Amino acid sequence: MQEKQLMIGIPTKDHPRYIQFYLSRVLDEAKTYSIDLHILDSSESDLTEHIVRQKIAQGYSNLYYHRYDADLLPEKKIKDILVDSGYEYVWLCGDGAVLYLDNVVPFISKEMEKGRDLIVFNFIDRKERYLEYTDPIKLITEQWMVLTLYGGTIYKGDLFLEEEWNKLFSLYTANVPLGGIFDIFARRPMNVVVVDTEFCINNVYKEGSTWVKSGRFLQAVVDRMPAAVNRLPGLYDPVKEQVARIFSRGKVMLLPSNLWWLRADDNITLKKSFKYRRQIRAATGAKVTDFHYMLLWVISLVPKKTAKKMTNIFWYP
Repeated sequence: MQEKQLMIGIPTKDHPRYIQFYLSRVLDEAKTYSIDLHILDSSESDLTEHIVRQKIAQGYSNLYYHRYDADLLPEKKIKDILVDSGYEYVWLCGDGAVLYLDNVVPFISKEMEKGRDLIVFNFIDRKERYLEYTDPIKLITEQWMVLTLYGGTIYKGDLFLEEEWNKLFSLYTANVPLGGIFDIFARRPMNVVVVDTEFCINNVYKEGSTWVKSGRFLQAVVDRMPAAVNRLPGLYDPVKEQVARIFSRGKVMLLPSNLWWLRADDNITLKKSFKYRRQIRAATGAKVTDFHYMLLWVISLVPKKTAKKMTNIFWYP
């Protein structure tokens, strides 16, 4: 690849082992292909910075380190990756998804030549090898779940502009990289490709999604994600109800077999079930789930130790 053609941006916080393993697997391949890696770090300690700067000192001129305050919202780091990066394309990638660059770079290069707005890797459905999209309605109904997954999308570097990002943030907040693209595609032509291929492995140190481990599951699934869908432009009105249901039906989302696991990680509590009762009731009432919303209230009363035991019986990842 040419200089400044592709940047991999990795927001991270308090994951030095993640970063050490990530760099050990990806950095040499990235250098071979002239791909730059930017680590955007808001850790409490200096361990991640020490690891990255050691690699830079070893001669990895394609590696860059950026330090942020520990209490900074993650959206700031994401904005710094997607807005005014100076690169033709940017890959927003979590530190838990270790990329197979040898496997995908030839494909990525060809798709860049076609001026894609998004290059998306589908690792859920495995139905079609290669799909091109110019219709935002078709894209949102067929690939919404795929696009919600962190690390599977490469964005054209000028897709988000500073002024536009700020306007979109007021509507979609943390979901700008998702809701924002469909807002943009409602106003101008789009050129997207989705491919089914192995593009990464899970980091061996990854213990689970941060938003799930931190207990923010209900907030995301029944509150923020549907709210983002409902705020999309009028073009999407005929499919908003359908799209709002997709995320909660995902493999590890709001399904009966997952409720014990969610309780074990404090994602289902009596307080949270009460706080989001209207959204949960609307979701279950619309048959987004296969259970009555009151079941969450019942499970929230089960001790977490018991829930963990039930997880081993009923939940299959």
